[in-house]
Amino acid sequence: MERISATADKDRPDIAILARLAYDHAVRGLDSQIAVLGEARTRANQLVVASVAVATLFGGFLFREPAPPRGVGIAAIVPLALLAGGMVLAIRAWRPTGKQGARAGELQLVASARLVLDHDLSDGADPESVVAVGLEDMWDKNQLVIERLMALLRRASTCLAGQVASWTVLLILKQVF
Repeated sequence: MERISATADKDRPDIAILARLAYDHAVRGLDSQIAVLGEARTRANQLVVASVAVATLFGGFLFREPAPPRGVGIAAIVPLALLAGGMVLAIRAWRPTGKQGARAGELQLVASARLVLDHDLSDGADPESVVAVGLEDMWDKNQLVIERLMALLRRASTCLAGQVASWTVLLILKQVF
């Protein structure tokens, strides 16, 4: 998509309309990222709860007897390590956001009023188009952070699946031995 020229003729109504459309689109883009962030945090919560529930349920079945077979007890380190890893990954998804966040590699969902007002419009640039370009840049930076966040959640989900598989194998081994 082509950017709107900041030095376009302001007297042409179509440029003003395009600037407004670009601004509205940029705001909607940030709003959609807020929704994605909320969904990702909900998924992280669900992964934490599911990981603890799986460990509690399967661990309870495995260690119900006073002395499970020695190898099975030692092998329980694997699903417990997967539990810890999945919890760490999911909890990292709860990172805070804010105006200063993008500077530290975090999400920035609110534009700083000071940065918006500091733009130089002496070249006749349309204010909405200048702000729209800034919001689009903010969206691009946020998207990289959101993609990393989703990768964390995928790895946490993999840890949960591995945990379930490990507990299941351990329970089968317990029955066999």
